[in-house]
Amino acid sequence: MLEVTEAALKGIHQMMEEDQKVGAFLRVYAAGMSCSGIQYAIAYEDNVKDDDEKMVVDGVTFVMDDLTIKDLDKATLDFMETPEGGGLYFSKPSSGCSSCSSCQ
Repeated sequence: MLEVTEAALKGIHQMMEEDQKVGAFLRVYAAGMSCSGIQYAIAYEDNVKDDDEKMVVDGVTFVMDDLTIKDLDKATLDFMETPEGGGLYFSKPSSGCSSCSSCQ
């Protein structure tokens, strides 16, 4: 199961409030490939499919297709502040990290 850190949840709650999307679904999806493996991203989702997997953490509902949820098993979603700003990123024990700076 995907682990979501407290820092990630804090960043997500703040982002959802700023975007006036509190309560929206967040789609986690494969956005491409890099040298460290699959790159994942997050976007607000209005159209949840019947076969989507849902994961609720601290009031945030993540939706993923079956392949994504299996691939993100033992992965972590975290939030990191940098001088350029903050952002969410995924890390997996076997592949380094894959980042997205904000929801799309």
